[in-house]
Amino acid sequence: MTAKTPEILSQPTKQNPESEDSLEEQESHFDDSEQRTMRLIQSQFAGPVPPPEVLNEYGRINSSFPERIIKMAEKEQDHRHRYEEERLQAFKKESENDHKLSTRSMALAFSFAITCLLLSAYFAYLGIGIGAVICLLTTMGSVVYAFITKQKTANKDLEEEPQE
Repeated sequence: MTAKTPEILSQPTKQNPESEDSLEEQESHFDDSEQRTMRLIQSQFAGPVPPPEVLNEYGRINSSFPERIIKMAEKEQDHRHRYEEERLQAFKKESENDHKLSTRSMALAFSFAITCLLLSAYFAYLGIGIGAVICLLTTMGSVVYAFITKQKTANKDLEEEPQE
């Protein structure tokens, strides 16, 4: 949160202390040779709670404003903490699910490979050499393809990770 508080002070360099005219009347008496001084004061802050001086100024407007501003900041912080906790829990759950899926996939792939190798051995035992070779090559090709694809995906994920 950023706030800017401009304060403009306008004073003539020549003042008559005896004159009790209003400011408008005083301004009408200035000629072009007289100069005015203008000062612009600007301050800003960042964060949910303004500095104490600004908070006191809010209190002058309405005595409940400082307390309301503090409560608003506390509520925002609580909301942010809850949101971060929910994100963390969702990430943990997603991570667990990914691990389970990965484990099941590896178990099924292993079962598939062993089954195909046993089938290839059975074809060789029966004397069907072409069936044994086809079964063996498709099994090995599938395993090698899955391994290469997994490596490429892992490398791509590492490249896309933001550097902190």
